[in-house]
Amino acid sequence: MYNTLSRNKTLSTVLAYFAAVALCILLTACDVNVSVPSNIGGPSSGQCLSNCALGSGVHGVQVFVEPDSGEHVITDAIRSAQKSVWLEIYLLTDRNVIRALEEDANRGIDVRVMLEPHPFGGGSPTRTIDQLKAAGVKAQDTSPSFSLTHEKGMIIDGSTAFIMTSNFTRSALGGSSGSSGSTNREYDIVDTNPGDVRAVIINLSA
Repeated sequence: MYNTLSRNKTLSTVLAYFAAVALCILLTACDVNVSVPSNIGGPSSGQCLSNCALGSGVHGVQVFVEPDSGEHVITDAIRSAQKSVWLEIYLLTDRNVIRALEEDANRGIDVRVMLEPHPFGGGSPTRTIDQLKAAGVKAQDTSPSFSLTHEKGMIIDGSTAFIMTSNFTRSALGGSSGSSGSTNREYDIVDTNPGDVRAVIINLSA
């Protein structure tokens, strides 16, 4: 019984360490440096550094946190596009992001934008859609098949997916929201895994 309890404790310790490493990589993109105790079968000075292979799911993925990273992460990505920018988002009110989309359309980039037509709390994106269309953006409402589209996804050049909690608003991307000056805490992922990118493209096309 003692041996069984000891093995169970060892297994639990190992799983806890791997869970901590995976969570650190996925949520904060930090450098991993985890010491492994000698009593779980490894060398006493064993370490898992940031180059450790922990599974295919963590490769090709970067995490950025808003509002700390600021809107330039988004605007730089839009302006770096060589072929296309496809965006489906709940709220789009950040003037600098809108301007970057318009500039891309003006230089011949395939810019497509879908906005939720009835966001919670009122308001309408009709004016934004009309403005984008005037600049050459293929802008439209999200699919009427869904009562509400809360997605925040963007594809750059068909090869990089932005999977986000952030709306493209000043409060989400580091600016102020009204007189309160409030900002939101957001976590966003940049994913270049081909399979993941294809899945987001399919979702945007649904």
